[in-house]
Amino acid sequence: MASEPIVRRKRRVVIVADVQPPTTPAVASTEPKSDRPVFKLKSRSEAAHTPADAAQPPVAAPAAPAKPVQEPLSAAERRRRLAVKAAAALSVLAEHYPALFTSARPMAIGTGKVLDAERKAGRLPLGTIPLKPGLSAWAASDAYVEALAGGGPRFNLAGEVAGEVTPEQVAHALKKLHKRRAVAAVPQELT
Repeated sequence: MASEPIVRRKRRVVIVADVQPPTTPAVASTEPKSDRPVFKLKSRSEAAHTPADAAQPPVAAPAAPAKPVQEPLSAAERRRRLAVKAAAALSVLAEHYPALFTSARPMAIGTGKVLDAERKAGRLPLGTIPLKPGLSAWAASDAYVEALAGGGPRFNLAGEVAGEVTPEQVAHALKKLHKRRAVAAVPQELT
């Protein structure tokens, strides 16, 4: 091995090892072994005041500008923003798939996954417009629920028949419609 000291730095502690080649083979004896490397630890104060550090003045981190505290959005504002995003997504969907999104027709099962795959493949320009709120708004609309309640075939993105609306789905849509009409019939009391 070389007779040069090995210097390793770890967390501001400098470890200096003087490695000397062994002069005699190791013999089991009771005297202390002198062929072992000697480690000397420098204290933090010594390590911090080395000549290289003295040449460069300490650089203060720039103070980050204080960010203004943003108030949480009200529930009405969140609903309004979500409705704007949904309307933007629906306009893009109606433009690209008019056979399914211009008139209320039951969608084929898995249409959301197909649309997501189209978006990821770059064939559907919904980069910043989220797809899910648009589909949720479409499926929750009164016209779509009425189309489901009527039963009949389901349609894919090209407007071709792709399945049937089951009797359970028709019953669920009818129940949803009756509940919506009951809520709309009750006069809203002023508080």
